[in-house]
Parts: sequence; C-alpha cells; structure tokens
Amino acid sequence: MLLGALASGFFGVTLAACSASSPVPPAGSDVVPEASDGAPRDAAASDDASSPDGGGALGEAVPVAVATGARHTCAVVHYDGLASDVTYCWGNGQLGQLGGAGTGFVPVALPPASALREVHASASGDTTCGLDGTSAVVCWGANASGQCGVTASPSAAPGRVLTSGTVMGARAVHVGGASACSVVASSVAYVLACWGRNAACELGTGDAPCTPETSIEPLSGGALAVADDAVDVALGRAHGCAVLASGKVACWGDNDSGQVDPGGVAVVSPPKDVLASVAVAAAAGDGFSCAIEAPGNVLCWGDNRTSAVADDNLVIHRVATESFKNRVASGIAAGAGFVCIQEGDALVCRGAGDRGQLGRGAALATGTPAAVSGIANVRSFALGGAHACAIVEPSAGKRELRCWGDNAAGQVDPNAATTPVLSPRTVVLPKTPPPS
Repeated sequence: MLLGALASGFFGVTLAACSASSPVPPAGSDVVPEASDGAPRDAAASDDASSPDGGGALGEAVPVAVATGARHTCAVVHYDGLASDVTYCWGNGQLGQLGGAGTGFVPVALPPASALREVHASASGDTTCGLDGTSAVVCWGANASGQCGVTASPSAAPGRVLTSGTVMGARAVHVGGASACSVVASSVAYVLACWGRNAACELGTGDAPCTPETSIEPLSGGALAVADDAVDVALGRAHGCAVLASGKVACWGDNDSGQVDPGGVAVVSPPKDVLASVAVAAAAGDGFSCAIEAPGNVLCWGDNRTSAVADDNLVIHRVATESFKNRVASGIAAGAGFVCIQEGDALVCRGAGDRGQLGRGAALATGTPAAVSGIANVRSFALGGAHACAIVEPSAGKRELRCWGDNAAGQVDPNAATTPVLSPRTVVLPKTPPPS
C-alpha cells in the first residue's frame, strides 16, 4: 500500500468512498482501482470481480465488498454473466438487518435498479447502508432514530435516502450506532450530510444541547461545514471523526470516554480539530478513536477497558498514544472493542478477543498486537461487534470471504455451529444467484 499519495490531496476533483477498513489512498486495503466514473473505488468495493482477475465461471460467487454490524454481516457478491451484483446479509435479523425474508444467506430486497457496489455497517449498530451504481444511498435495518432516512420505526426495509424529497447522491456513506453520514458536494468542498440520532450531537449540527434530537432528513452545514474536503470518515457508537484534506482530524459527538477530544467536555459539537499531525485515515469504536498518521503510525485515544487503545490498564486514555508500535499501517478498522490494521498483506489486531474476534485460535483479550492467523493478501476487511471478515486473494484470480469471531447469531457463517469461530474460516457463499 502506498502512503505518500495523500500528501497531494486524496480527492482532487472526485471523492472516493471510505470503507469499513479505512484505507490510505490510493489503496483500499490494498489497491483501489478506478470506478466507471474515474473516481477511486472504496476499499470495501475495491475488487471488481467482473474483471479477469476477480471473476469466475457462471455460478461461482466472488465477494466484492463486505460490511459487519453488531450481530450481522452483509456482502456484495458477483456472479459472472449477471448484469448486476447481488447483496446478501446473514446473522441476526430481528430489526430488519438482513434486508429481506428468510434465514441463512438472505438476498437483500433492494429497490428497483439499485444493485449495490459497496456496503457499510457499524460495529455498534444494526443498520446497513450502501451505494448503488447511481451513487444513491440505500439503507435498511434498525431505524428507531430514523437512521435509515425514513420516519422513525423499529426497523425499515431497504430504501433510498431522500433529501428535500429527492434521491440523495453521494460520494461515500458511513454508518454509526444510530446515525449515518454521507459525503456530498457543496459549493466549496465535499462535506458531510448526516441523519438519525442526535442525542449526543452525532450529527455535528451545532453547540450542545443538541437539536434536533433526531432527523430523517440529511443535515449538512453542521458537521465539517468547512471549505476542506472530508477525506476519510469513521462513525462510532455516538461519535464521529473525519480526516480532512489538510491532514487534520476533526471529531464530534459523545465524549464520555475522551473518544472525541481526549481532554474535552462530555459532548463536543460542532466538530473540533483534535490532532495536529498529518493524518490519512480514521477509525471509531464503541468509545475510542484511532487515526493513521503518515507514514503509517497509529494513534488511538479514549476507552481502554479492552486494551484496544494502549498497553496499560487505564480505563480512559485521555492522551493520543501510539497503539501499534513499530508497525506501519496501510489501513485500519475498529470493532466494538478491538482494532485491526493492515500491515503489508497481513492483518494485525489488538483489544477484546473473548469471542475469538482477534482471530488467533483462542478466546483471549490482549493489548499485544499480533497477526490474525491464516490471513494474507487482504483486499478489504471489516470489524463488527465481536466478529470480523476479510476479502482475501489466496491465489491469483480467486477471491474468498473469510470471517471469524462471535457466531451466536450466525453472523460469521450461518451454516456453522453458533459457537465462537476462533480462527478465520472461508465462508461458502451461495453458488448460484437468487431468481431475478
């Protein structure tokens, strides 16, 4: 992965979508090819499975993108010969997380002409959003705060997010615990438009107390309302951080564990610059935040009860600290209580591991970074509540989805026992697409 490209500005005229694993451009978790419009593709959708090096025979399922929520997983899958990719979800579906009826690998009942090219979820939530080929945002699942972009209700079926009554076009979409944000073009920059819960100023709309309490309408002009492109964005349970083209990291929202501003007040809004170093990517967990600063050093701050942030036993780490010492990160993602970076072709993780989410063959929690077993040639990865998934290329021209960790709801593999999966397992996706 290359780190230097960001120094000249990641986006220029166009803005790439940011994945669950925040990449260092121009690479996703590896190399980000161009989308059909010439813009870099999201790491979660970075592998065009219809290309000669990613596709397979008719009926062979090739993973293109993956997202992991608190207790569910979704993936975009390519079948050679089909005009459109298929999105499946599996795991817990009590709040509509699977986007359709049935069990096992459930095809998401997307709106007409809405084949997705990428998907995103939050380790702290039960909502999934994606971008389709027209750059429309489609969301489904938990919707108690209107985070699906429709009137608040326990759950919502897949639907396009609207703004001012029309379908919103976006360059990127990100999902938090009960909120979501998209990157949209303003007259001066690519900025955030956010919707959903705002109890802790997750929408970054202004000074606390936070108003409105919820919004199904994407609100812009609040979070990151600056003349500077939002390069990478990460949303946690009730806070968010963004890397700007200037290299600054701005964060906002719930700060009860110092996850926004290590030395700040309980709620931070509007967004505040919290790192002065040149950052290139960000990640947000349940109560902590991380950023990669050039040329690959990882800084984390906030809740350290699971040792996701630092090696010591401080409950709250109110100083940004080097979290993966002597390692060079090219991508990063945060789960509810653990963090993984990509270093070369490998994944290196630390933090909560009681359900096997560190992928080391045992259930353990540790602040000592170590590689996930059996994972190499990573193309993208995503971390959920207590499970994780990665798209890998074990051999030339063949892509596989491998997942590990908590499988109590079948979120790792619906065809496996519901006990924790302690080491990465290849997930056998449906060999034939669902009827059209």
